[in-house]
Amino acid sequence: MNLIVSPKNEVVKQTKKLLLVKNRERTGLMILEGVRLIETALQAGIRFKYFLYSDQVLKNERGQKLMVYIKNAGLRHNLVTDNIINEISSTESSQGILGVAEKPKVNMNQILVVPNPLILIIDQIRDPGNLGTIIRSADAAGCSGVICGKGTVDVTNPKLLRSTMGSIFHLPVVVVDDLREQITDLKKRGIQVIAADSRGDYYYHQLDLKRSTAIILGNEANGISAEILALADKSAKIPILGKAESLNVAIAASLFVYEAVKQRFS
Repeated sequence: MNLIVSPKNEVVKQTKKLLLVKNRERTGLMILEGVRLIETALQAGIRFKYFLYSDQVLKNERGQKLMVYIKNAGLRHNLVTDNIINEISSTESSQGILGVAEKPKVNMNQILVVPNPLILIIDQIRDPGNLGTIIRSADAAGCSGVICGKGTVDVTNPKLLRSTMGSIFHLPVVVVDDLREQITDLKKRGIQVIAADSRGDYYYHQLDLKRSTAIILGNEANGISAEILALADKSAKIPILGKAESLNVAIAASLFVYEAVKQRFS
């Protein structure tokens, strides 16, 4: 196989374009980095257009096995230099492989069809690491899905995808144009809507989370926007006993969903 050394190579240029949100939205494609994330995506049936890899990925057995699988499956793969991988990668120490894949096709029905759903609603969370961790926690807790409103970080952000550790392929993560309209629809379906808010009227463990529930999580700096907060049936907070002003939103999400798990198991 010929080694691609030039950053002006057409495949390399097309891949770099996907670092921009507008190009990912236009093409419906995303970049997945690293051996584990690509393995998980393949197992989940994600469709890959092609892979770029360097000799770096062949330096460990797991990477070698992945490349054998890719080649045996007849998937398109291009050998490139480490420099090219590093130019595209968003990690400090690349594993030497990335794949360009189609975004998963998801819709609200996949969330709503689940009996007694537990849903997370995301209102303008901007940090990809935070949202990725929230998605991972939602998957681990058996949530029905995650609903993201406008102003939230793009769900195909490479750092976000890595932070999910593959969980984004296990549950539907749906982006909606009108979060208010979606919350109103959930309430009409009998799903209680809880706002995770530091000024909440209840402590989170005082709520009945055994019933169908959607939990709203807000922006890291400003919390839930006023118009979204007004739609919640109840608001709940997490006890802060020390001098910390607040908890990280991803940690707060984990506490809420695992309180629901505890109640549903008891």
